Parts: sequence; C-alpha cells; structure tokens
Amino acid sequence: VRELSAALYAESRLRWTDASELLFGLRSDHYRFKTSAAAGEAWSGTVNDTLASPKVGLTHKLAPNVAVYANWGRGFHSNDARGVTSPDSPAPGLVPSTGSELGLRYERDRFNMTATLWRMSVSSDLIFVGDSGAVEPAGATRRSGYEVALFWRALPWLTLDANWTGSHARFTNSPGA
Repeated sequence: VRELSAALYAESRLRWTDASELLFGLRSDHYRFKTSAAAGEAWSGTVNDTLASPKVGLTHKLAPNVAVYANWGRGFHSNDARGVTSPDSPAPGLVPSTGSELGLRYERDRFNMTATLWRMSVSSDLIFVGDSGAVEPAGATRRSGYEVALFWRALPWLTLDANWTGSHARFTNSPGA
C-alpha cells in the first residue's frame, strides 16, 4: 500500500471592530491511493480523490480576557487504501463531514479555559470487523457533545491540563437515531 496526500489552505480575516473578527478559510486535499498485489488473489489499483473544505469562524471579545466564538466547517476522513482500490465494492477515498461549535474562552497570563458545545455529521463511517481484523464502510453518523479544557502553565517547564468531555454518536439510518 502506498498513499500520498497533499493539501493547500488559505484564510482571510476580517476585523470590523476591535472586539469582533470573522475568518474565512478554504482547504483543498488531494489523496492518491495505490495498492500492489503481493501474491495470489490480491488486487492492485490506483485511485485519486480530491476534496475542498470551506471554513467560517466568528469571534467576539466580551471583555479583555473573555471571548465567545462560533465555527462551522467541512472536513473529511480518509478510508483505507485497500478498501478504496477494491474492484468489487470500492469505498470512497475521502468521506466528507460537516461540523460546528459554539464556545467560550477565558485567557489570563498563564491560564486558559475553553468550554465548547459541538456537532458533527459524517457521510460514512468505518466499523472495525473483529473476525477479519479489517474495517468496512458503514452508514452516515451524527455526533454532538461538549468539552471543557483547562490549561495552566505553573512553571516555565511545567504545564498542567484537564479536560472534561462528553459525546453522543448515532448512525443516522438506524432505528431510534
């Protein structure tokens, strides 16, 4: 298996007041998946896949050390090259996802705290198949959750951090999703 990836990213920031900033970004990813048969019934193949991912973010300072923010963007996960080059039922090389978050950030001297609510939708997910030791594509998923992160630089050589997270993930095509 040989896999090559390359990406380009550009962003523009618009600050219309001292307290508010808008960010626009665009990322383009290109992957090349190549498999070569080692022996027997294995297959060989090459697949190229490219995906553009836009991003938008808004930050507003409520006070000198406190800001609220909202972000939206597209991203992806890449599938295993063996599944992407499969001659029978190939998996997509790059699987798009869409995510958003709302957050609050506090920064002061050597201390930083963020609290975030987030949501993500993925077009197709991967499931580990224990019997074969492989992964296979599955249906679309929807996830949501929260994260609280604390960082404190106690000494120049010592940083302490703590995270508290929770998430809820479901396949969108499953009963009760």
